[in-house]
Amino acid sequence: MGCLRFNVQRQKIEVKSAAYIQSWHEGQYSKISFGIEAKRTYNYETRTYTTEPIRNADLYVFCLLFEKDANLIDVLNTEQWHFYVVKTTVLNTLFPQQKRISLSTLEKVTQPVAYTEIKETIELAIK
Repeated sequence: MGCLRFNVQRQKIEVKSAAYIQSWHEGQYSKISFGIEAKRTYNYETRTYTTEPIRNADLYVFCLLFEKDANLIDVLNTEQWHFYVVKTTVLNTLFPQQKRISLSTLEKVTQPVAYTEIKETIELAIK
């Protein structure tokens, strides 16, 4: 897909991906959802896990390969992807205990952007 470079310091971005058609596809499209579960974090200095689970990233980018025709899918074609950018604070406020977020719920929180708009969208979200 190419390399994106950001002028952002110490921002943690978690990237998740999904597609309607999987390699094990058997005539049904996959239900689109993304994992957003808070998890305990390992501290390498103390060699222990945190007691409280957290979402460790500052921002999430959810990537959806939306092409539904298996003969046309080209994972390297960025025009076949939608990207959803969401700040972790939004997820923590609206879905503090939720382990997964469906596409329909995600689209209530944010709108998809094209590959060419990811950098600008992330930079705006971080500001």
